[in-house]
Amino acid sequence: MSHDRVAPGDRLFKSVPREFDPRKIGTIRIGSLQFYQKHFDEAVKDPGEGSGVVSVYPDQDVTLPNLLVSALMGVEIKGENAASPGKLFIESEGVRFKQDLPNKKMTISGKCTWYFTALDALIFCMSAPSQEYMDTFPGDRIAWSIDRRDAQEFADLIQDGIDEAYPVEVSFPNASAAEARTCFNEYQHRPVDYSPRRHALDDTPAGRLAALLFTNSTFIKPSGPPRYFEREEEYRFQFRRALADGTSPTHLPEAVDVPFHLVEHLIRFED
Repeated sequence: MSHDRVAPGDRLFKSVPREFDPRKIGTIRIGSLQFYQKHFDEAVKDPGEGSGVVSVYPDQDVTLPNLLVSALMGVEIKGENAASPGKLFIESEGVRFKQDLPNKKMTISGKCTWYFTALDALIFCMSAPSQEYMDTFPGDRIAWSIDRRDAQEFADLIQDGIDEAYPVEVSFPNASAAEARTCFNEYQHRPVDYSPRRHALDDTPAGRLAALLFTNSTFIKPSGPPRYFEREEEYRFQFRRALADGTSPTHLPEAVDVPFHLVEHLIRFED
């Protein structure tokens, strides 16, 4: 395809230390949430990656659709299943749940706080500048980009590379052959949302949407000081694997190296 120069806002950029130039090493690294939580580069490292806190306060009853309650509780409610969070710790004090089955809703009363870390996933981060591209990272680096219109094809090809480098039997070593055949991949890609990682869950549209932190937390980065992540204007690709019953992988590699040649035709280097 042609790579005629387009406005910066039409492209997604990647900046890496020159030693990781994919033309030289032949691969592109797709990291897990844990990989980014303890990343070697302090400009990239985010110890809170994929985590958050959602609270209900006393005297503030909250009514939620069952699907959002499922996301918070990590359980199935009357046959309605939502993506469960990963590691989850709940503090509660006098909490009560009142089910409204006809309207598929539940009211939560009392004091309750959920501390969570999302289901781990493999992610790839780029920059999605809205005005002009500026490298926000220090050091000797190279930058490359793809056309935003190619984001879907890029994701498809990266998924192919992950499937080859990260076989199902590695994900689920204890699964039977029949169970392994039910394994499926899901991925999504979009700009990152910059908002606090601590939310009050109250009975307002914004408050109710706080529950979605549990399913969207890999696309949440904190805004403001001390890091100002929003300067990066990040665009993120997320790749997640599960069995048909929703079981998450027993083992997720810290990172997967995908062959560069799979996506080379979509890439333009900025040097």
